[in-house]
Amino acid sequence: MKKIFSAIFAGVLAISPLSAVSASAETYGDEMNITVFGDSIASGYGLGVKEYSYPQILGDYYSAELDNYAVPGYDTEDVLGQLRGLDSAQKSKLADSDVVILSVGANDMIQYSSVYLLNMADRINTLKSGYTAADIPEKPSFDDVERMIDTDAFKAYAGNPMNALNISDELQTLRTHLTAKTGDSNSQLYDKVIEQDIVPGIEAIVAEIKAVNPNGRIILQNIYNPLQFTKEFEAANFTGSYKTVMTLMKTTFNLVTKDFDQQLRGIEGVEIADVLTDFSSYYIDNDTAAEYRFGWYFTKVQAADRDDMDIHPNQAGHLAIAAKIIGVIGETKEDGGLLNLTMARLEDKAGYPDIALQTYNKTAGAYSLGDVYQDGKLDATDAAKMLVEYSTVSTGKDSTLSETLQKAADVDGNGKIDASDAASVLVYYAKTSTGNTITFKQMLRG
Repeated sequence: MKKIFSAIFAGVLAISPLSAVSASAETYGDEMNITVFGDSIASGYGLGVKEYSYPQILGDYYSAELDNYAVPGYDTEDVLGQLRGLDSAQKSKLADSDVVILSVGANDMIQYSSVYLLNMADRINTLKSGYTAADIPEKPSFDDVERMIDTDAFKAYAGNPMNALNISDELQTLRTHLTAKTGDSNSQLYDKVIEQDIVPGIEAIVAEIKAVNPNGRIILQNIYNPLQFTKEFEAANFTGSYKTVMTLMKTTFNLVTKDFDQQLRGIEGVEIADVLTDFSSYYIDNDTAAEYRFGWYFTKVQAADRDDMDIHPNQAGHLAIAAKIIGVIGETKEDGGLLNLTMARLEDKAGYPDIALQTYNKTAGAYSLGDVYQDGKLDATDAAKMLVEYSTVSTGKDSTLSETLQKAADVDGNGKIDASDAASVLVYYAKTSTGNTITFKQMLRG
């Protein structure tokens, strides 16, 4: 259970100090300009060396110039400061952006919730010896939470049914502090964090972007609930008081993410990428009538090694976010590129949740450039097939490839398939075989 609590906070709360404004710049082509601001989700935090973040998938899909300013730990205040610190060259690039993507707000809520939970731990005497409420930082990090809360004491406290009810009340109060709105019953008693702090912060970010680029589209990603597990995982890991506490936390996070989405939709000048819905595809257990949602599929929260548990999106999660944003942009491509390749490479693509799969299917291309075998790889077998095609057509025979695969094989886009196309694939294969994570479009771009 301690590892599961750790996974809730790991990485997300690692607040980075505001430093010189910089972005990772990647070029996949010149058909679109995309700029990204935000937090660890948009930065690709937690991905493996041969995995791709959703901004990278988008950049490849749209053959775009991509500038990604996202930094793990950034909240609305950080992103606003970052925007205001852009130099003239960076503002010029932002002004030319066709699409600006925002992933922000989660850290604001997590920071507030962590302060609240640490204060709750103080109220129920489950802080470690030597700590009091006076020691709680303004913006706690994961290390602070782990360092200050006595997990064994918390477990013992929650084991009492009356205490479990008290925790339930505390979590309900936390939810209300986050989601209450002006005009709600007794709203004056609560902090109204989303309405009073986060939404105004995002509105200020949007205004700053609009001042530089009044015509660009701004797409705001909402927040998924990471506390979603399989029935089997819950049965194996949540028993007794832990089951009670985790059920309460799951319910609280479900309600908060829904309320957050509703309040985001009141922000003018943005389009919402509803990641929450796709991540929360759910099924009803026939025996218990309980809902089981799929946040676990899109994160590492159920990693076999508890030390690897993480609430950030895994490769499937980044694929799902990319597909959702493509759906919002509304411009689909016949060459799905890295989007298609990423799906083909997923280890458990057969288990990809239905609602998210519907989103993906609406955006996936008919092929990926160079992938003649459509197996998610660009290698010698693709090059060989191109050479067979070249030889066949050169002797006056009919093509061995469908019209779609002819487009996949025509790497240089000159209307014919020849040795130069095969050579490009072989060069790419050689590069990636040594661990290079460059995409095919990036290599062709030079």
